Amino acid sequence: MAARRSNTAAALVGALALALITGCSSNSPAEPAPSATAVETTVPAAPVAAESAEATPAPAETTEAPVEPAAPEVDEFSQVVDGVVYQGTEKAPVRIGEDTPGQAPAVEPEITVENWDTRTQEADKYLAYVAPIDGGYYYKIFGLSRHGSFRELDNKDYGNRTLPTLEEVLAAPMLVDGRVLDRSEYVLWVV
Repeated sequence: MAARRSNTAAALVGALALALITGCSSNSPAEPAPSATAVETTVPAAPVAAESAEATPAPAETTEAPVEPAAPEVDEFSQVVDGVVYQGTEKAPVRIGEDTPGQAPAVEPEITVENWDTRTQEADKYLAYVAPIDGGYYYKIFGLSRHGSFRELDNKDYGNRTLPTLEEVLAAPMLVDGRVLDRSEYVLWVV
């Protein structure tokens, strides 16, 4: 009994779908009802109406000025330079300052063995310390921690492997807290 109701329900749903798809209305001539077998085994695809260029109305001209997107939100770890937001993190705040993004910071030529830590702190920059080791090179990033101490924040010894050339290390992204530092944020010190 349940199977007969299921077949009957399926036939009715199929007939209704077919009627909707073919555009039957009360004004159309009577059509023969589809057989229950055809409805159960065949599900017609929904028609896709093609729009003609003539049927599509032209967009209305507006006299309003385009709406400018809202300025991105900048938190205390980020900085906006020339309309571009440089997003930082709590552990790695942006330290571009007055320098030009993509270029070495102005303080870099002033760094010496005697003043590297104090001068870097005064300029509010990170320090990328690049050194040779075991026939290759690696780097360490120093900077002010969120607790106020100047210390190593990240390093890249490439899983206890070094990169074979200085050029490869200099081309590698300098990372702190998973964020690639802009060149203007760090003083490069190669020993």
